Amino acid sequence: MKTILKDLLKVGENLLSSKRIERPRNESALILSKILNLDYIEIFLNSKRTISKKEKNSFLKKIFQRLSGKPISKIRGYKEFYSRKFYVNSDVLDPRPESEIIVDLVKDIKFEKKKNLRVLDLGTGSGCLLISIILELKDSFNISGMGIDISYKALDLAKKNISKFNLQKKLEIKHSNWFSKIDEEFDLIISNPPYIDTKAIDSLDDDVRKFDPIISLDGGITGLKSYEDISCQAINFMNKSSYICLELGFNQKETVESIFVEKGFSKYLVKKDLSNFDRAIVFKNEFEKK
Repeated sequence: MKTILKDLLKVGENLLSSKRIERPRNESALILSKILNLDYIEIFLNSKRTISKKEKNSFLKKIFQRLSGKPISKIRGYKEFYSRKFYVNSDVLDPRPESEIIVDLVKDIKFEKKKNLRVLDLGTGSGCLLISIILELKDSFNISGMGIDISYKALDLAKKNISKFNLQKKLEIKHSNWFSKIDEEFDLIISNPPYIDTKAIDSLDDDVRKFDPIISLDGGITGLKSYEDISCQAINFMNKSSYICLELGFNQKETVESIFVEKGFSKYLVKKDLSNFDRAIVFKNEFEKK
């Protein structure tokens, strides 16, 4: 018996609905569009298309992955961030809307008398932050950057995204544990570091706990280890009048501010997310190196 596209779409919708997944019809169509290599709207324009057994089995496999908690982005292989599509997989943190605040904040920085801008992304993952900043500021500065990560697999994906946006001449990547392999100074450092305390990892939603790399989530016993590590070293890799912009976890703003101010930085900007939580902060380095 032949399988028709609209019937398979309905099967997927019903299965997703049984798990109370929001917008099950939409997700079923998104998964099917991936299998059939069609645009989302073409799924509905080709509702009477005959589906092969191979396509059906592939679709159902991905539906069951979704039922197990795997994010739709990692089933489809990409996620939208700052109105652009980035390749993602289970080797990198899924880009999230709140991280877009880092890009917004960077655009608000007044880079005094700077025509050339060199950016370092600590824990670059998919590269979405670094790439977005380069693309947003490229018309205002001669901008270039470096993305570092401790994960070779993450760096492989970042390379893929850099190529996707044709930024090979602007961006480079390097394997490094924070600053361990860095030997130059930057005008801007950005990072969405791990900031969830270890004991809270097990209580995270399945789509995060099972499908985002733990190394990108676990911020140690207090959730602050990454900030402490970065604050101790960052000054050695920053030009005068340079900035560092960091994403914040829930209720971490005051503590993170104290950590960096103690190391000689001054608070420059803070921005809240849509839930009115302090989500990202910028510090300025105004000290000459001895």
